Amino acid sequence: MPKTEKQSLAGATFRGALWLLLESASARLAGVVGQIALAHLLVPAQFGVISLVYIITGVAYTLTSFGIDGVLLQRFKAIRLWESSAFWASLILGLAGFVIVLLLSPVLAVLYHSPQIAGLAPILALSMPLGALSTVPYAKMRSDMNFRFPSSYASVEIVVLQAFTVALAWAGFGVMSFVIPTPVLAAIKACVFWARTPTRVSFKIRPLQLQFLFGNGLAVFGQRLAVELVGQGDYAVLGLFASHTEVGFYYFAFRLAAQPVWILAGNFYNVLFPALVQLKAEPERQVEAALRAARLLSYAILPICFLQAAAARPALELFFGARWDGSIGLTRLLSLGIPFDAVAWVAASLVVARREFKRGLVYALITLPFFFSMVTAGALLSKGFGVACAVALYYFILGPTYSLAVFTRYGANWRAVARLYTRPPLIAGAAVGLAYLLSLTPGVRDFAVLQLAEMGLVSGVVYAVLVWRFEPQVFLEVESRVKKPLMAVVNRVRRIPTVRWKEL
Repeated sequence: MPKTEKQSLAGATFRGALWLLLESASARLAGVVGQIALAHLLVPAQFGVISLVYIITGVAYTLTSFGIDGVLLQRFKAIRLWESSAFWASLILGLAGFVIVLLLSPVLAVLYHSPQIAGLAPILALSMPLGALSTVPYAKMRSDMNFRFPSSYASVEIVVLQAFTVALAWAGFGVMSFVIPTPVLAAIKACVFWARTPTRVSFKIRPLQLQFLFGNGLAVFGQRLAVELVGQGDYAVLGLFASHTEVGFYYFAFRLAAQPVWILAGNFYNVLFPALVQLKAEPERQVEAALRAARLLSYAILPICFLQAAAARPALELFFGARWDGSIGLTRLLSLGIPFDAVAWVAASLVVARREFKRGLVYALITLPFFFSMVTAGALLSKGFGVACAVALYYFILGPTYSLAVFTRYGANWRAVARLYTRPPLIAGAAVGLAYLLSLTPGVRDFAVLQLAEMGLVSGVVYAVLVWRFEPQVFLEVESRVKKPLMAVVNRVRRIPTVRWKEL
């Protein structure tokens, strides 16, 4: 690959990541505001019911793509020759997912003693065939390294989803508020994406292409199914041993704790994967790019999650009083364990970019019994608190183990991988720990707002200083990459008053 092309690819990748990260700020704010509003309008038991609905819909949702988007991205420049077959495959699987939910939701309603599930799950499942319509246009955007539009749309969609849900809850729709907006927004997204990225669809079926899509997508589907089982398994197990209220406390805590990883790691994955695919002919540079992304991601996520753990009590008490006290300890535990899974998202993108779908499936299947045994033991010992301990410990152990196995297999030095799990948590822990201790001093600990402001300011400043002192390469890389685009924005804003004044 020529030098100019390499620089162009690196620039496009970083610009995509930066744009997605900037968009993530608004998405995270909307998610937090929405959670706060819903927590005021609904009770923990209602959160518990919707978490049980997500068990069946979450697992069935993996059918909507069957890994087709990942296989489609591997076609790269020949993607246009595959879009028709990919469309029909996605639509058929989306309809299959809807039918599965329709048939199994009554069984789940009986199992968890919640008749509401039988009515809620099918409505939510309508988003599966509707969402499948966006699979091909979105894959084409990613293949073209076009991240700005889908990331902007995703941010707007999250804001609208939260506003729609809160409005329905305020109007008295109860748990139904969670399920109505999703299929509506899925239909709108399909229309917008098709208008933005037209896709050629014919009724002529190409059996060989379908065979290839399903054959290669089967391993990706198996991996995604295993990941989804882990994602929903804690609710599924806890619901068998605890009340809806206890499940609601856990569900609320997990969503708060996991948001940084979902947003930041998810965005890194979406940007990094098509870039890694383009580097498949240069395996050394591919691994190097993945390691650099993993390092930046680790340094970005850990301080946010650690600060979240420290601020859980004053934040929840400030916004909700004693209503959600049952989620405080759970939020702290999960915020300390979940961020160790972030780097594994980058490792997973590397496995798929190498087209080692079956290996990814093997890795995922190995973790399943380990996860369910830990969660079941936790639920038996201490219900919600036990499950939170088990999940935090699972990510703390499995995240580094998986990343080490993947990166070293592809030639990375194990010390470089180990540093991703030693330096960032030590630096983040020192910064947030100091801020937390200062928040307990007299005059500060009696005011939740003051505690939150102090922890945010002190941890941010101390963390930046520690990274600059002990990881100057990371500090300078972030500074050099971020400074130029931010200064361009600042200069553009500064020119606005001058131009208007001259016009006057």
